[in-house]
Amino acid sequence: MSRRLFGTDGVRGRVGVDLTAETAFRLGRASAGYFLERGPRRCVVARDTRLSGDAIGSAFMSGAASIGVEVVDLGIAPTPAVSALLSSVEGRQFPTLAFGAVISASHNPYDDNGIKLFSPDGTKLTTAEEDAIERRFRTGVELDASENLVGRIQKNPDLVRTYLDAVRARFPIQFARTRIVIDAAHGAWAPHVRALFDGIASDIVHLNDTFTGTDINAACGSTHVESLDPHLSVVGRQSSVVSAVGIAFDGDGDRCLIRVCVRSSDRPIVSPCRTLDGDGMLLLFARHLVPTGSVVGTVMSNGSLAAELEKMNRLFVRAPVGDREVFERMALE
Repeated sequence: MSRRLFGTDGVRGRVGVDLTAETAFRLGRASAGYFLERGPRRCVVARDTRLSGDAIGSAFMSGAASIGVEVVDLGIAPTPAVSALLSSVEGRQFPTLAFGAVISASHNPYDDNGIKLFSPDGTKLTTAEEDAIERRFRTGVELDASENLVGRIQKNPDLVRTYLDAVRARFPIQFARTRIVIDAAHGAWAPHVRALFDGIASDIVHLNDTFTGTDINAACGSTHVESLDPHLSVVGRQSSVVSAVGIAFDGDGDRCLIRVCVRSSDRPIVSPCRTLDGDGMLLLFARHLVPTGSVVGTVMSNGSLAAELEKMNRLFVRAPVGDREVFERMALE
C-alpha cells in the first residue's frame, strides 16, 4: 500500500523526487474537483520564494483551471495572507466561495517544496477532507471542463496589500526608544516586511528581505534566531534605545520567534537576549489580548505556562502537536 499523500501539513517533499510538477497538476485537479462539488469555484494561491515555486505553483494552478476553477494568483505572499483573505479579513473580495493553496515547504531547505490547502473559511483541511481529495488524486476521475468552463488564472498581487492594510489597522502599534529587527528569512515575507513594519518605530533593521530562490531559511529566520543578536546589542551602547526586539520568520511566514534584549532602569546593564517562544507568546496573549476563556497549547507546552495560567484562573488545555489540531481544540472550547 502506498504511503499517504498528505502529511502533517499538506503535501511536502524533495522537488523532482517526492514532489513533481505532475503531482502538483494532479493535486490541483483533485482539490478543484472536490471543492467544485461543494460550491467554491475559485482558488486563491500564494507561494514562497523557492526556486521551484514557479513550476510547482503553475502546475497546481493549471490543474485547478483545467476543470473549471478560476484561480487568483497572489504571487509571493505569506501563508497567513491566504487564510485571512479567505476568512474574515477581506472575504468580500470574492463574490463566490473560494478555497486556497500555498506552495511552500515552510522552514525546510530550498530544494524541498510543498502544497498546503485551505478550506473556504481559511482553515486547514480536516483529515477527512484530505482523504477525500487523495482518493480523487489516486483514481483520476476528473474530466476536462468544456471549452466555456475552463478556468482562468489571473494575477492579483494587490490583494496582498489588502491583507497588510488590515493587519496594520488591527494593530496600530508605535514603539518609543526601541529598535525593531525583522528577519524575513529570504522567504515569503521578504517583499512585504517593509510595507508592514516601517513606521512602527524610529529604528528598524531589516534582515534577509531579498531572495535568490536558493537562500530561503539558509542560516537565518526562525531556525537561527541567534543571528538577530548582533543587531540587538545596540541596547546599552545608545542612550536613545532602551530595548530591542527581534522577529524571525520562517520561510512561508506563518510562524515566528521573538528575541528580546532590555536595558534595566536606563543603566548600562543589559540582560542577555532571550527568546520569546510560543509558550511565552501564549502567556502574553492571555494577559493582554484575550483576557478571558481557555488557553490551548500542545503536549509540548512547558509546565510553567500551565502554572502561570492557573494563577490567572485560566484553564489550560493541551492539544496534539500541529496547528490544525490546536485550531480544532480551540473550536471546542
